[in-house]
Amino acid sequence: MIKSFLKHILAKRYSQNTITSYNHDLQQFSTYLQEIHRLEEPEHADHNMIRSWVLQLTEEKANVTSINRKIATLKSFYKYLQNQGFIKKNPAQRLKPMKVPKKAPVFVEEEKMLQLLNTVQYPAGIEGLRDKFTIEILYGTGMRLSELINLQIQHVDFQKLKIRIPEKNNLKKEKERNISVAKPLLELLQQYEKSKQQTYGKLVHNHVLVTDEGKQAYPMLIYRTVKKYLQLITDQEKKSPHVLRHSFATHLLNKGADLHEVKDMLGHTTLSTTQAYSHNSLDQIKEIFNQAHPKA
Repeated sequence: MIKSFLKHILAKRYSQNTITSYNHDLQQFSTYLQEIHRLEEPEHADHNMIRSWVLQLTEEKANVTSINRKIATLKSFYKYLQNQGFIKKNPAQRLKPMKVPKKAPVFVEEEKMLQLLNTVQYPAGIEGLRDKFTIEILYGTGMRLSELINLQIQHVDFQKLKIRIPEKNNLKKEKERNISVAKPLLELLQQYEKSKQQTYGKLVHNHVLVTDEGKQAYPMLIYRTVKKYLQLITDQEKKSPHVLRHSFATHLLNKGADLHEVKDMLGHTTLSTTQAYSHNSLDQIKEIFNQAHPKA
């Protein structure tokens, strides 16, 4: 029956990777049935047998994503058997996917970020100004990569020390959020703008970040820049623009910033999204408690 099922999904033009995965899952399940339940044919398995296999995978600390894929495989397999009339009920129908644990945001420690901001030497000229501004605005505002790439000079209010971020809500209506910016960051931006004008003259666009040719910056350029400088201060695997956004939020919360205010700065629609960064603050609170409380 497994071969028949695989031919069926092959005819439906499933990718070769999907077919290979389905075959692997079903062969693994068949081996389990033979060894544990002395059952030769998987079409004769019942719900309890399937559930016991999932429990065994869980006890063996199998990856949750992998387990959920195996559950989906069995659901598809037994649905096919049911549709073909080989079985009356789908024994995998009541199986529910496991909840995938949320990964804690990856961030750079505050001491290392200060090292990057205060001691790292940037190249001379416009390239160094662009690199320095890229790092400082991502960490100093927590803006997204897409927001930085689309940032235009008219979005910056040098008098009120604010940057306006145009965005759309769920109803596709135009709105905006305002991010407060430190004065030294805007002074750095003015230096960069002056250098751009001297290098390229008047550009045909108003985007702040540009390539070496004066065109609007693109995502990979920002990724390369961030990775280049983060690898000078940290050996952590992930070194992306989003890591600087995570660092911005985590460091603010660790310093006692209000969760609602950080939510607004990041442009999150729900508070639960922002709460992902608060676990680090809780660790600090525990450390303070253990050091200071007489009953700790």
